[in-house]
Amino acid sequence: MVKTDHLNKNYEFDVAQISDEAKEQLKLLNKSQSLIMTIVAGILMRYKSLDIQKQQLLCKEQCPEEVQSDCQSNILQIQAVSSLVILYALFEFYGQSRALLQQAYENGTETAAQKLDLTLSEIIILVSLMRFAQLVHSGEIGQAESSMEIVEAAELEKPDA
Repeated sequence: MVKTDHLNKNYEFDVAQISDEAKEQLKLLNKSQSLIMTIVAGILMRYKSLDIQKQQLLCKEQCPEEVQSDCQSNILQIQAVSSLVILYALFEFYGQSRALLQQAYENGTETAAQKLDLTLSEIIILVSLMRFAQLVHSGEIGQAESSMEIVEAAELEKPDA
């Protein structure tokens, strides 16, 4: 049984009584809903990282002596995981679009809209990968700068020989 909610009325449907084509479409819709929830989870993780950045900024301004420098890596980790979660969902959506286009091609029913959908999915994935690479690169630069600050601080503390 599948329950749905439409205009404040609950309906129950017996999936065993629908056609195989409708079952496949239902499976695709369920998968799409799951992928959308995956993207929402990734967005919520990104939202949390912004909240942490906000807290860090306020702490730095209000009490700079208490701010810990290692908190930055936590933000980058959250952002990286968020990006990976979203990328996973985008690749899954791409796979769905590709499979649908392949089916349409085999049936002789492919459309320009389906081809455009696949191309747009590829562009979105490319942009997301570029943003992820930029995030990773900025994290590496931040870590290198932190390492240099530690080295410089250690050199300043050395007594002259």
